[in-house]
Amino acid sequence: MRACGWEQFRSTCSLSLSLSIASIQLGILRTQWWVILLCAIFQYVHGIFTQLAYRVHVPAPEPLPDLGFKVLPVRERGHA
Repeated sequence: MRACGWEQFRSTCSLSLSLSIASIQLGILRTQWWVILLCAIFQYVHGIFTQLAYRVHVPAPEPLPDLGFKVLPVRERGHA
């Protein structure tokens, strides 16, 4: 059997390689479908709570105290 050359690689070898990879992935999907379902449910619930936190959040009038604010000097607007 002859190895695929560059001209034939894109047509013949890549198709057979893609089909073999797809068959392996379908086998894994058949056994691990519950993991994908669990991840999809988690992403859905996470999205709901993210939107809820975004809508409920009220910004503070001034930033929280931080060590960086205490250590770094205040910069003037004209001196960049």
